[in-house]
Amino acid sequence: MGDKGYCITSSINAIKRKGLHDMTIKTNNMKIKNKEKDRWISGLRATYERVFSKMPRRVKYRGIAKNQFAFFMDALAFNLKRLMKLDEQLNITPLSFST
Repeated sequence: MGDKGYCITSSINAIKRKGLHDMTIKTNNMKIKNKEKDRWISGLRATYERVFSKMPRRVKYRGIAKNQFAFFMDALAFNLKRLMKLDEQLNITPLSFST
């Protein structure tokens, strides 16, 4: 999936040469624009873009290693919280180990 920056003819041709599906959202002035397809692609992308929109624009620490670790821990906490909510929705009981 790509933004409008990837919907130039050379990029579309490269996508097709590799045997991939063109999932770029076309600009309004393109002849091959399909509004229904673009709306469908936007719906697919929304779940991923929502996560990235919550990321901070500035970093908290100096240095790549410290910031990578901070982002990793943030992602881990986010995924654990999400897993707990999914467990509640699916009524999954935790494993019990009896000795």
